[in-house]
Amino acid sequence: MTTHYQTLELSEQATADDIRRAYRRLVLLTHPDRTPDPAAHARYLRVNEAYEILHNAQRRAGYDALLWVRRHPPAFRPVAVAPAHPMPPRRVQVRRPPMSLQERYAPQYALMFRWLRPVMLLAVLLSASLPFDWGLAQLHPERVVGLNAGVYYTGGRYRDAHVYFMHQTDRGRFDSDSAVGVGEIVLVRRTPLWSKALHVRRPAARRPIETATIYSGLAWLVPLVLGLLAGLTLWTRLNQDYRLGLGLCSVLLLGLTVYQMLHH
Repeated sequence: MTTHYQTLELSEQATADDIRRAYRRLVLLTHPDRTPDPAAHARYLRVNEAYEILHNAQRRAGYDALLWVRRHPPAFRPVAVAPAHPMPPRRVQVRRPPMSLQERYAPQYALMFRWLRPVMLLAVLLSASLPFDWGLAQLHPERVVGLNAGVYYTGGRYRDAHVYFMHQTDRGRFDSDSAVGVGEIVLVRRTPLWSKALHVRRPAARRPIETATIYSGLAWLVPLVLGLLAGLTLWTRLNQDYRLGLGLCSVLLLGLTVYQMLHH
């Protein structure tokens, strides 16, 4: 490849005056007005291009640097890569969702259900025993051996007082709004398990004497709901919050059922 120095027929150490004199000499020889030779005209263009670069000190310095890089291409040398130090594992902080009441108070929940389980089993058995007890009731003649009276109020505080009678027989007891004399024999349809008097009738009377028991009226709905709620409390697949609420309701209904069974 011909350099600009070779085009001006100069060495690379030529001075600015050498470059100026060489340019003037070659221009006179190759100018198109001096010679019609096409080769001379092409050389004239190269001479002008070389002079434009070399007569400017900054452009000449850049051109010299380019020549040096072309003559001294960088040799390929493998670069030793230092082994990468393993970075310590980055601790990622995972945002945990807020704890539910069941997770926060898990020991307390477990303790509550531990105490509720036997109570709920008792409630289910009590509720289930009442239909069997009612179905096995039999009619017996009983003698009244004791009589007491009581008062209950309806329609507000101390309004509409009603008297009821508590009878004690040789087989059990029964309560009614009608009094049966002591020593009188009555026919009582009584349950075998809880000894509740379903019907009481004098032998000569056609109409029975109304009694107040857990089987009369709508009172039987209380043990029915008790058995249902207690069964749901024992169902482990149900949400624990629901089970706990149902269990507390069952405890209240169990107390009401026991009260009715003891006093009627």
